[in-house]
Amino acid sequence: MLFSVRANTVSLGVVDLPAGLLVAGQLEPSPQYATVAEVVRQATDAFLHLGLFDAVAPLLPPIPADTRRLRRALTRAARLQIALIGVNGEQVSANFVNLLEAPADQRVIVLASFAIAPTSVGASRSVTPTSLGSVALPHNDR
Repeated sequence: MLFSVRANTVSLGVVDLPAGLLVAGQLEPSPQYATVAEVVRQATDAFLHLGLFDAVAPLLPPIPADTRRLRRALTRAARLQIALIGVNGEQVSANFVNLLEAPADQRVIVLASFAIAPTSVGASRSVTPTSLGSVALPHNDR
């Protein structure tokens, strides 16, 4: 399913996401993506260095300068307010939508979590990329 990806009111591009609760796909960036690219790169670097749990753990003194820098990068990215927009221009309900830049090949990955998997939602703009390459992540029912 195609979605427009926006940060506040800026269109960052489109992504083809498979149906599912936790999904990922490659963003086909618009020229406006450049306005957030550095924030996304820094946040991706922070996430890769801190990991999932350290990124949200309470900070207890003494706090190394590098940790403070990485945490600030994640905070700046959280302020982007990334959203998925459906065919009728409505914001799709998601637990979270994150952007990550793959360090090895510069692709931008959209990672989204839905409370209920969308079944037939599309983007307000169509694209014909040669390979959007999306992947569904496994769901654990525990």
